[in-house]
Amino acid sequence: MAALLASMLPALASAETGAPDTLAASALRRFAAAGVLWLWPAGSAVDGCFSSGTPDDRRVFVEAAADWSSAANIRFDFGVAPTYRVCPQTAPFPTVRVQFGSGDASHAQVGTIALDRPSAKPNVFIVSLGGAGQKQRAPDLVRAISLHEIGHVLGLRHEHQHPESACFYMVAWKDLCTRLPGYRTETAQRLPTKIVVNFLPMIGQANPDYAAGAPYDPLSIMHYKLSPGSFTGPANTCVGDRVTRLSDGDRKRIARYYPVDPKAQLDMIRSQGPILARIILATADLDQAAAERLAREGERIVRRAHPGIGDFRIDLTAGHARLAPGRIDRGSDALKAFGAGKAEAAAAQCATANPPGAGVPPQPAAPKAP
Repeated sequence: MAALLASMLPALASAETGAPDTLAASALRRFAAAGVLWLWPAGSAVDGCFSSGTPDDRRVFVEAAADWSSAANIRFDFGVAPTYRVCPQTAPFPTVRVQFGSGDASHAQVGTIALDRPSAKPNVFIVSLGGAGQKQRAPDLVRAISLHEIGHVLGLRHEHQHPESACFYMVAWKDLCTRLPGYRTETAQRLPTKIVVNFLPMIGQANPDYAAGAPYDPLSIMHYKLSPGSFTGPANTCVGDRVTRLSDGDRKRIARYYPVDPKAQLDMIRSQGPILARIILATADLDQAAAERLAREGERIVRRAHPGIGDFRIDLTAGHARLAPGRIDRGSDALKAFGAGKAEAAAAQCATANPPGAGVPPQPAAPKAP
């Protein structure tokens, strides 16, 4: 794990696909306060364009973006209907570049990670074609997929990775990797990252919503819903039909991340510096040089997107107190369980057996009222 963590990269993967990436880079994403480091400045307008898609695809995507904006102090600019802005092939490139088509899975870069990769290539992909003959998917389905991926664009992580979700511990990897095309066709080298990015629980103390007492939200648009055969044990919140609309929890969360007062957002991000330092320092087998690189990378990401934040620090020398146990935090235990190559072992066994440590989850403590 030390070698992986020491190789933290500034260019991080998309949500869902994990490509291209390292397991270490995905760990950085988990350290990053459930996306707080990747937030756009509150009150900003993020420009976007389309490289493909029918007029209905584009309209549905723009409407989905407006739905998120209705609950947050941020907006998107995709140009004028009905064609909207077409993605150029030469610089300057719009920040959010959307492509529709057929494929294994939809995906999107998380928040301001998009600023690291200015190019003509799309950084949001929506599977709008599917089934026999690759027919056009219904607008309601395209809208649901778009809502989820726009959530990633805004910096949100998967809700089933909430520290109080038991989904990760109950995955039947053999079945899941058989059913999901994006896992069935993935390379052995990239499967560990994909498992970590999309299923491993987040570290609770690095999640402002969790720290503030916000409850786990199984109705979130950011929550996976899979078939019963993909899990062992009793029924759980990862089983069911696809979520198709923003939940009340989604709206409250995005309003906290993008408040009316931009200063409140900067204060929230500053408050994460000491917490991120504690998490980095608590990472076993991470040497000092690698820890410092990780801290400097987090600082760079924040200062680039928020030049008004001043001297944002992830100070590893401040004698931080240990992370408080607080409510149940499966994220810390899961990170340890997947250390020392166990993520790679899980991927190697993906088509034949469950990974080490999978199965019956630890018993949750009673959650506090939000």
